[in-house]
This record gives sequence, structure tokens and C-alpha cells, in this order.
Amino acid sequence: ATTEPCGPVYLVLPREMFWNKSEIPASGAQNPVSCPLTPDEKALASAAEILIKAENPLIVTGYSGRNQQCVPAMIELAETLAARVITSDFWVSFPNTHPMAAYLSVSGGFGNPLLTQADAVLAVDYDMHYASPPVTPNPNAKIIHIDIDTVKKGVPLWGRKPDIQMRAHSAQAIPLLTNMIKKNLSAERRAQLQQRFKVLAAEHDKLSKEWQDKARSHANRTPVSANWLSKCINEIKDDNTIIVNQCISPSAIVAHTIHYSKPGSLYSCQGGCIGWAPGAALGVKLAAPEKTVIGLMGDGAFIYGCPEATLWASHLYKAPFLAVIYDNRGYGAIKGLFKEKYNVTDMGADISEPPDFTLIARANKAYGRMVDDPADVPKALQECLGMVRQGHSAVLDVRIDPV
Repeated sequence: ATTEPCGPVYLVLPREMFWNKSEIPASGAQNPVSCPLTPDEKALASAAEILIKAENPLIVTGYSGRNQQCVPAMIELAETLAARVITSDFWVSFPNTHPMAAYLSVSGGFGNPLLTQADAVLAVDYDMHYASPPVTPNPNAKIIHIDIDTVKKGVPLWGRKPDIQMRAHSAQAIPLLTNMIKKNLSAERRAQLQQRFKVLAAEHDKLSKEWQDKARSHANRTPVSANWLSKCINEIKDDNTIIVNQCISPSAIVAHTIHYSKPGSLYSCQGGCIGWAPGAALGVKLAAPEKTVIGLMGDGAFIYGCPEATLWASHLYKAPFLAVIYDNRGYGAIKGLFKEKYNVTDMGADISEPPDFTLIARANKAYGRMVDDPADVPKALQECLGMVRQGHSAVLDVRIDPV
């Protein structure tokens, strides 16, 4: 479990083993198994050469932020190259407040068109999204892949073999790559990259402002806009807050409107398990009791997440958190996939008349409140956070634009 790639390990034992007494030597804690993954210097040099020459390089990362020390290394690389960075909302792998963080336009659709425009793509700890984005890199783009697992169950990223593939720890490989780039930059090229940095930074600031302006313009819009709700959440969180996010239908809005800059301040579901968010919020609070934990989820995720068990456990173990429900009353994510794949608008399931989530909260020793007026959102968030700080979990059901 503690050897890369780190993660849960399932151990199955016959029941009979638990009926017998066993003597186990007190050998103390076991050290993780060493798994040296030193990057190949020749591959690093080739990657550095490609990235230095690229006129429109793009860095994409999915889960490099699981190693928090990798975040400053990614920042230094992006600044050195003056390269945009597309980061998933799984972790804070790269701050979305940074000038090199790639933003979509407010009218952007599914997928990221920057991927098709790049002439070099550096993929670091990156998996294809489970919903299969419809965009792929330019066929002429050079692809460099750095990852603990470069095989990806036998399916290469975007269905093509990378030009350079390195099995390595990103926290070790990225600083080495950055140093190699710095060492080989001519004064002329360095000046060109500094100019490119200014252009991309201005683009980032413009797009970020557009997202914030759009959210602000929805302050009086009814039903409550996901943009406005996200902006209000962004304003009430602080450096001591951890966001646990499983918003699917409004995922682009949440990713562009809520700012993340501190490593370890965001955790999201990395698969297709709707219902992950409530239990994950409880788990994060148990692991970091000194933090304020805010879980963001859709109404479907709240229902699927066994809220009674989760909220009761949070009361029993004194691990309060705030659950904010982006309640669009419609299983929007699943309906969207059905429509995309099968051109079906009615999948035979609906929650247009949802249960009273506030009563579910109160039945399990938590505070519950429902909001459908945008003017009440900031006050309701503060009220719910106040309850959490007093030791009670809280559920805020915000009725947003229906799907």
C-alpha cells in the first residue's frame, strides 16, 4: 500500500484463520518496499530539447499533486518553459490561480481545445478521464509521458505511443527536467519565453476575470446559478479549508470559479463512482481533524452516498463537515452521458421531486437547510459553517438550475 503507485490493497483471509491464535513478532513498522525509478538521462535530454523548441507546449497532469512536494516543482517547470498547464480537479497538482494555469473560455464546451493546438504535450501522472473526452492531441504534436505507470493497462494515452516515455516518480523527474531545460536555454530563447509568459499570463487573467464576472452577474438569478454558488463557496473558504469535490454536471464551473493554490486543499473522486463524496468528506475530516472540510456534490451523489450512515458516523466520531448539494434535481451527469453515447433524453430515472435532504440531516444529528434564493446563499453558507465549527455536521441543499 505504501509502495508506488500507492493505494488500497485488499487482503482476503479464510475465516478459519481468525479462529486460531497466532504469535506475531513485534518487529515494528515495516518500511515501504524500495522501487527505484531514476529517470533516464538520455530521455530527459531529448524531452528538454523538444520542450525548448516547442512554440506552443502544453503540460497536462492528473494526479501529480498526490505528492505535495511535486507542486512547486511543476510551478518552476511551467514558469521556465512559459507553458500552459491543464490540471485535473482530483488534487491541487498545479494552482489554478497561477498565470500558467489553463482556463477555458466561459463558453467552452466539454474537453479542452488547447490539447489540439499544442505542438508538444508533456503528460505527467495523467490518465484519460473515465468519460473519454472527445479531444485528442494534434497528430504532429510530440508527446512526452512521465508516470509511475506508463502502461495504463496496455492502452496508451490517446491511443498512440508517446515519442518519449519515462517510468519515474514525477517529484524526482520534474526538477531534473527543469534543470536540464535551464542549462540548455540560450539567452535569446530565454528572452522569447519570458515574452510568451507575459502573453499567457494576460490571457489567464482575462479568462479568470470572465469567470468571476459571470458568477457575479448571476447574484440575482433564479433558480440559483452554479456559478454564483461556486463563487460564494470560494469567498467563505480559507487556507485551513479542504474541499472534497464530486460535482459532475457543473464540474467546469466549479473548477474555474473556486480557487485552489495550496497543495493538499482539494480531493476529488478519480473514477465513476457517484456517491463517493459524503463518505470521502467524513474520511478527510477524520484524517485532518484540525481542518474545515467542505464536501461539494450533486443530489444524486448525496443520495448514493449513504448519507444516513455518513452523517451519523460524523456525529458519533465527532468529525463534522459541511455538505453542499448542487441540487439540479435530475441525475444530470448520467443523463448527459446517455445523451452523448446513445442520443437518449429519457433514461427512465428522475429525481425532479427530491427527498427533503434537510430532514435526512436532522434525523442523523446534523444541521440541515435548503436554499432557493440566491440572496440567501452567502448567509446560509456562513450559518452552516458556524454549525460545523460548533461540532455539528451540516447539509446545505441549494436548488440550482435544473438540468
